[in-house]
Amino acid sequence: MFEFFIFAFVTAITPGPNNSLLMASGIKFGRKASIPHFLGIWLGFTFLFFVGGFLLTYVPVEIFNYLQYVGYAVITYIAYRVATT
Repeated sequence: MFEFFIFAFVTAITPGPNNSLLMASGIKFGRKASIPHFLGIWLGFTFLFFVGGFLLTYVPVEIFNYLQYVGYAVITYIAYRVATT
């Protein structure tokens, strides 16, 4: 569980698409008008980590072995698509 909290902390503070969108929204529309955008990102991020951190603990280990290969395939596909564009 400690690793999960480290991942959540690092993901929350590093610049990424959500932080960039909030910055652009704040510059264009102002801080007050960007609050719904912030709340949507915050709720979505919280839900994502709730699902990933707690509900996936009930998935059997055998399924994770197969998900590992699915993840390899997805990353390889994305790398292929990026390389061929």
